[in-house]
Amino acid sequence: MNQSFFRYVAIETAASAVFTAIANVIITYLLFDGQQSIQPFGVGGAVFDIVPTTFMGALMSSAIPVWLMKRRIKKGNLTIRVNTIRWLPGNFIVRAALPALVFAMIAFGVAWALCKAYLVADIPFMTLLGFKAIYGIFTAIIATPIGVHLALCAPRQRAKV
Repeated sequence: MNQSFFRYVAIETAASAVFTAIANVIITYLLFDGQQSIQPFGVGGAVFDIVPTTFMGALMSSAIPVWLMKRRIKKGNLTIRVNTIRWLPGNFIVRAALPALVFAMIAFGVAWALCKAYLVADIPFMTLLGFKAIYGIFTAIIATPIGVHLALCAPRQRAKV
């Protein structure tokens, strides 16, 4: 990988962080608007909401930059050398979704454990909004470089029979 690729991934990571933070705040506002406080656990709780928002944030943090990169590569504005990873499927959306799904499951486990250890009461709405914005930033910072790298790696070629 070359310098322009790393610079481009850094820019896309920053853009993804902003987008994911805003998306998390909007989703949280739509889900929990009108509630003074939100229960941390159970269906409809703050922790339960971590799984879908993490998955969508991680997926969009890798799929959108990859789609944009593929356009730039085709136009000749960005050059990269990709590695081949044997276990990757051929479809780049599936290649972006796999790490997003794994990341969502890990994040859910961590969020559940932290909330179980430290939360003894419901979460105030504004605190949850702030947490979800920060959480969206960290989701993109972690997921974008990993997802972009895996999505741009060449999948194994099937042998022609």
